[in-house]
Amino acid sequence: MTGSIMRSQSCQFVAIVLLSLCTVPDVYAETQVNTDSLRLTFDSSGNLKTALACFPACSGEQVRIQQFGGASVVGLQRGNRGSWTQANDRTDSHYELRFQQASGASVSWRVPLHGHLVELELSGGGSMALQSGQSFRPRDATGFGNWLEQIRYVLVQNGNARQISLVDSGVTETETDGWIGYRNRYWALMVSPPSVARARIVTVAGKLDAAISIDLVDGLWKFYLGPIEPAALRLASPELESLPAGGYWFGLRWLYLAFFHLLAGIHAFVASWGLSVITMSLAVGAMLIPLTRFSQRLRDDVDDADQRLVSGLEHIRQKYKDEERSEKIRALYRAENVHPMYRVKSLAGMVVTIPVFVGTLILLTGSIYLFETSFLWISDLSQPDQLLDLPFGVPFFGDQLNALPFLLVAAVVVASNLNHPLLMDSRLKKKQARRILLLAIALFVLFYTLPAAMLLYWITHHLVSVAGGLWVRR
Repeated sequence: MTGSIMRSQSCQFVAIVLLSLCTVPDVYAETQVNTDSLRLTFDSSGNLKTALACFPACSGEQVRIQQFGGASVVGLQRGNRGSWTQANDRTDSHYELRFQQASGASVSWRVPLHGHLVELELSGGGSMALQSGQSFRPRDATGFGNWLEQIRYVLVQNGNARQISLVDSGVTETETDGWIGYRNRYWALMVSPPSVARARIVTVAGKLDAAISIDLVDGLWKFYLGPIEPAALRLASPELESLPAGGYWFGLRWLYLAFFHLLAGIHAFVASWGLSVITMSLAVGAMLIPLTRFSQRLRDDVDDADQRLVSGLEHIRQKYKDEERSEKIRALYRAENVHPMYRVKSLAGMVVTIPVFVGTLILLTGSIYLFETSFLWISDLSQPDQLLDLPFGVPFFGDQLNALPFLLVAAVVVASNLNHPLLMDSRLKKKQARRILLLAIALFVLFYTLPAAMLLYWITHHLVSVAGGLWVRR
């Protein structure tokens, strides 16, 4: 009998607990919204708690995914004004979530069924906090690859993107009616207020996560949570198209876009992204043949002048000093009809090479299409090729043996030797050998920790130069 009473009391206690849980206000309720490109979670007061962006879509092959946020992605600090009520709706183009307080404050989110642009209409004042979170932190990398992985704040005003490093000291305050947010190599969270708003971004040495606070103004806010990819950015807002090449000269942005569309066009016919990069290198090289030939003629003129001057200069430097030496050198230049600044001609090739290098660097180190894409032995074209694991680590270079930098240096050395005269003074040959050695060392250090796609492009470029040099010598 006593056991029956105890069981009855236990059942009553459990029922009371369950009833009390059911009558507690549902302050922790969350609403999930799943679309073609986004997976979002909102809490009961309208804060965006979690966000996951997909490209090109959340289903299909080769899906790239990025999670945003720490404790929350977009937190709205509105003060304690009472409980919220919520109403949800769906149309043919978007989901709509409306949150309302008795005080009159309101939050209304519009999430598109397709795309990465989310809208927020609110009233009531307060502030907004954006956080990147741990999953947005840089991947492990060494050398210059570590610089590529860093998170940066971005401010877009009048179509120009300015980037600010997280490790700068202090807190930066700014007023903006353009886009402001943060980015890594492939993804960005950007917000555009409806009118001028004051924003504060936290920058301090050693900082890993981005944090932005913005004073709220009533009206329609726009958020972009998606890839740094020109088509997706343009679909969201034309102003965001400056994001991939933010901080670079205006002309380089157009060069980047030209390379992007060229690579995308090639990939429409060539299924492999690795082969597409190689084909793009061949295509760009073919388009630049007139400029390359002109540059080669200028280098040949410099080599010819060196040949004619070398013995005379050596004699003058051994026999004369100070002002008399200078006068004899000027007389030699006049006699050989050589301008004192003749060596500047050899830099003409850099007028072409440097913009092309920077344009390919922006594209091939930041293209989300190359992220986690394999080719030959390379598991990820956005990383160094990592042929072998080393039993030890080397400062700056890491603990991976990368094969492509060695191939690049070999191609550069052979091409450099083939593109100089066969008959050359021994002293000029020594100078040339030193220059080529220094160039090889510089390229090895620069490229060793860069993504494999970048090396594939430039190895192809220099192999074509080798083939051209062999053809001429034939």
